[in-house]
Amino acid sequence: MKLSTISPVFNFNPVHFSILNNTGQIVKFLLQLKKYFYMNSPEPFSLKKFKLQETRSEMSEDREPLVEVPPNPELGLMVVAPAYNEYQRGSIFRFLESYATQTADSKKFEIICLVNNSVEAAEQQKPGYADNQKFIAIAEYLSNQRSDIPESLNAYRRDVIEKVKQKGVVFHVVDATSGMEINIGKIRRTITDEAIERARQTNMGLDLPILQMDTDTIGGPRFVEKVIHLFETQPDIDSAFLNIDFFIPEGTPELFQSSFAFQYQFSYSFCERLMMNAQNVSSGGPQIVARARAYEKVGGVPQVKSGEDTLLSANLSAKTTYYLPDIWVHSEDRARSESFLGAKRAQYLGKFTEAKNHYRNQERFLLKCLYQELLQLREQKITDENREQGVQQIITVLESYGMNVDREDLQKKALKTDNFNGLLQTYLREKHFPHHVSKSPEHIQEIVEVFKQKLSSEEYVVFQEEIEKGCLVSKRDLEHKRSYCTTAIELAWQNKAISQHITPEDIALDTQFVEFIEVNPWFLKYINDLISQHSSKEACIQEMRNTFPDYIENFDQTLFRKPMAMLHGVTRFVRRVRNSPKQFPTAMAFFQKVSS
Repeated sequence: MKLSTISPVFNFNPVHFSILNNTGQIVKFLLQLKKYFYMNSPEPFSLKKFKLQETRSEMSEDREPLVEVPPNPELGLMVVAPAYNEYQRGSIFRFLESYATQTADSKKFEIICLVNNSVEAAEQQKPGYADNQKFIAIAEYLSNQRSDIPESLNAYRRDVIEKVKQKGVVFHVVDATSGMEINIGKIRRTITDEAIERARQTNMGLDLPILQMDTDTIGGPRFVEKVIHLFETQPDIDSAFLNIDFFIPEGTPELFQSSFAFQYQFSYSFCERLMMNAQNVSSGGPQIVARARAYEKVGGVPQVKSGEDTLLSANLSAKTTYYLPDIWVHSEDRARSESFLGAKRAQYLGKFTEAKNHYRNQERFLLKCLYQELLQLREQKITDENREQGVQQIITVLESYGMNVDREDLQKKALKTDNFNGLLQTYLREKHFPHHVSKSPEHIQEIVEVFKQKLSSEEYVVFQEEIEKGCLVSKRDLEHKRSYCTTAIELAWQNKAISQHITPEDIALDTQFVEFIEVNPWFLKYINDLISQHSSKEACIQEMRNTFPDYIENFDQTLFRKPMAMLHGVTRFVRRVRNSPKQFPTAMAFFQKVSS
């Protein structure tokens, strides 16, 4: 039987493959068949409509696969991502562009995206449903189910679509927009289980890494190449937790003003978990990548309505061999009511008119370390037998952080206090910490001072190098943002003599900037207001510097950008210590002391 005579509508079923696995000739034939269909698929992009009614684990083994096109046997990575309401604000285009510009061969990775709606949203055709249908139209074009790109696309979005086609990105879209239960754990579980079954059809089998992503999260040009290289060169690694930062592509002026301040809070929480939780990572977020067999080992993605990523990372770090590479993903910082950040951001967003008021207070880092290191003592009541020993333990720990201790005052307070927790809190509040919280610039400086006290001199050199790297990356980004802002003002000022109202075309630097203005209409009004209110372009730039310092001010004068960059450096160092504790014995000993 010749391969050329086989019907192209034949559905290769991985279950059939496993049943026939003990017959060598049949296995060899099916592998050739799989490769034939992959190589002869007319387009790498596929779209399948599917009403999701139950999770993959609850389905029968002979059910239809969600993706009918067989995978490339040479795959080195699968990416899975749910999508909802990502078209209008441009998230899906940034997501597609990030994969269309990868240095990795497009045949080495594929993406499975499940587009979903709630049953109610589908029945009532709510805005989210309508937005999803626009994404589905793009999928139809890319999969040759329609011949034209939707007319509503601007130049940037059209360019992205053409880049995707030219690169040959393998992108499978599962259309579940007819309605389903909105349970993010089940959604991720479904597409992850699909990826696991597809992994069985590749040369790597269950060793193939599967990356959990969101469609509002992107990676740099070498992102995929780095992930593939990591798992190919380190076969003992089961899972990895990538690093994450945030960027803001669209939103209100207040959101842009507060973005770096708010990012600091979440980025610090990731860093703190790595340093103060010796048991597992619990990183959460769209940064988890694990081999297919590792997902099976931990029972798959937890089927919970929220927090599935945190639970998954905790399970993987507790039950598999993991690594913390210096590979970054960049997630959108958004403040929609239905988003992860929405509820917390709504507590203060829009209350302030000046950027300087967007500080987020953090618990004092030194205070947190002291409480953690003295945790067992703090749980004890003070007795005549343990009083002196407990006081001495407090003194020893405080002095190890470079603090001056008033022994006499501490001893007097110990005679009047029932327990060591109360003693420690009272003493620290009166002598060292009248305020238990600090703003991000002071907070990051305190972290640096603590590390200076607790690390060896050799380790502290590496620590400083990582902070310098974080600052260098942020400075480059700042230069790019500043160039956009100042050039927009200069172009607007030039066109002021021609027209009283500046249009997007007047300040268009490139198609990406036109896209930015389209999803941020307030920016054009802001530019028009500036040039109408000021007598020089220099005055316009100065006001913009005052309003958005983290995007145009000199790096050392930025309110929140520099603390955020320094925190990225701290996180890099902490990850290095967790990866190679023997190379950083003093640092690792410190982490263990402050671990809960």
